[in-house]
Amino acid sequence: MNSGCYPCSRRRIHCDRTEPTCQKCAARGLQCTGLGLKLRFPYGAPISISTTSEAPGTGHRSRSNAFPAQDPVFTSQSSSDQTFPPVILNDFGSTEDVPPSIFLSNEDISRFTNSSSRQDIHENLSSYSAVETGVEPGKHETALARFNQIGGMPHIPTENTPLWKRMMCKYFSDNIAPEMTAIDGSHNEWRHLVLSLAQADNLVMDAVVTVAFYHLELNRFTQAHRRTKCELSTTRNDLRDPNEMYNRVILGLRSQPELNSGDVNIKISVSITILILFVGAMVTGGSDFLLLSRMLESAIEAMGGEDNLPRVYASDFIRKQNHKIRIYAAPLLNENRGIQFISSQSHKEQLFNSLTHRLSDYPEHSPTMMLVRDLVQQALDLYIEQVDCRTDDQTSGVLGHMTSMIRVQHFKETLEAFPQGAPGERVLVWACFIAASASILDEHKEFFEQILLRHQSRNGFINILEGLEYLRRIWSRTSQERWTSLLAQVNVLVM
Repeated sequence: MNSGCYPCSRRRIHCDRTEPTCQKCAARGLQCTGLGLKLRFPYGAPISISTTSEAPGTGHRSRSNAFPAQDPVFTSQSSSDQTFPPVILNDFGSTEDVPPSIFLSNEDISRFTNSSSRQDIHENLSSYSAVETGVEPGKHETALARFNQIGGMPHIPTENTPLWKRMMCKYFSDNIAPEMTAIDGSHNEWRHLVLSLAQADNLVMDAVVTVAFYHLELNRFTQAHRRTKCELSTTRNDLRDPNEMYNRVILGLRSQPELNSGDVNIKISVSITILILFVGAMVTGGSDFLLLSRMLESAIEAMGGEDNLPRVYASDFIRKQNHKIRIYAAPLLNENRGIQFISSQSHKEQLFNSLTHRLSDYPEHSPTMMLVRDLVQQALDLYIEQVDCRTDDQTSGVLGHMTSMIRVQHFKETLEAFPQGAPGERVLVWACFIAASASILDEHKEFFEQILLRHQSRNGFINILEGLEYLRRIWSRTSQERWTSLLAQVNVLVM
């Protein structure tokens, strides 16, 4: 049994536990979060939630700015326990102290796209209609049954799906799904599983459409943007700010039952929605991935751990995505957590398996995928070597610098042997970012900067541009600072 609502716990007073709004919050004019599930995160501080919620199906409050201080965003608290509303959610809130998040202001979009004006964006994204939330149980159960039998349905949305949603699903399929796997093809689960599930699950559909719209607006000078916006203009003329669509996804997550219930549909829906929001954080360069990592880990724990995930096809997808995220995000939390996961042989094997798990379907790509494994291993070794170099001895420091330069040069030569555009290249962003962080020579820095810019030019993800900004800070560090310790200040997931 929990101690009451979050505002009362924040004020350190006894909550009267009245639902849906406690009397003490009402008396002070505060937004009461209500009662909910109490969770303990396995590491770090848990995250609280206090959002300005609306009943499903109602309209959103209007915004003169796409990112006002009162928007529902992430915030962390200092206590080791917090009270959460239903589901894992939980990690979302709105307080006086608002950190950066996935939300993009009009200035953000303008900065990344060199768009002509704030007004131009406001006109293009004026009043997009509300996306329905909630899961349709009958359709959802049918979809999951077919996933279990054949491993996913055809990903092209049916005619029952509104045309504009079908367009955004196609945009996601063409421009985002290929970036999330080593070898793109008919097996790509970001396409044939996620988009198929979206047809039966409004929450997943909302997340897909939201991320697609973010990517669309951040890449407004591409041919895909012009073509898609032209097609959308023929179907509807009431496009809404994608930030409002993102809010809709959060409200949809909040409305789901607790994950420790026996409903397989809800467990899969919530977990995959969180994974899609991870992609959204990569697309926008938002700092949400740290909190999303905790959400995903907590969601899996609430379901009994990886070994107890529902015995359905989608669980294997969730498990493999978690294996990647767990290692890629660890160095960005702190050195101790980074070395804990990166030095673990079992975690590394899980990462490699997640990167190459469909290789048997494409044996012709074995040589390049072996290069992928080699490059990722080299990046892991670079990290371990730097963390182990914790000495004030000047001779050891010079030797460490020489060893690092040799390792980075070897990584560079291996990468140069990788055929440009070959399958597997898209999953090398994280490894290149780690090697770039370890670079000391100007020649190496310039090389990796160009490599990362080439990746960004291909995928249009803002996380790479944000990562380059952090790299310049890492490169300007003092000789006494380890780049692995500075990675904990990188608030974007570069992968």
